[in-house]
Amino acid sequence: MRLATLPALAATAVILAACSPGPSSGTPPDVVGTWVGTYSFALADGSANPSTETLVITRQEDGLLWGYEEWQEAGKQMRDPLTGTLVDDGTGIVLTEPAGFYRGTIDGDTMTVVFTRVDAEQHTAFEVVLTRQ
Repeated sequence: MRLATLPALAATAVILAACSPGPSSGTPPDVVGTWVGTYSFALADGSANPSTETLVITRQEDGLLWGYEEWQEAGKQMRDPLTGTLVDDGTGIVLTEPAGFYRGTIDGDTMTVVFTRVDAEQHTAFEVVLTRQ
């Protein structure tokens, strides 16, 4: 009798697992705020440029995000709009800006992201650890 019950229990477990809430069913963490970190990025001309990155998340609706980024380039303050989403049950983040995107992780007040820019004007990539201010 027990052996005949095992396949039915296994099938029930599979069905219950398929019906259980997915990772995005919980409340996403609040990431609104100003996140700042320093980094260097490689330029196609063979040089490296040290900089400070500031990501400002001004609005969050569930896992959807809006804001802007600020950084220094050749002594000039730059700013671009950001949009994005939280992923991986709120432990991950993806943000886009006009020329590239960030993908990374969030752990409390620390965000670690890799930025990728692939346009013809200036392609580069870098990692930066940001701290919520």
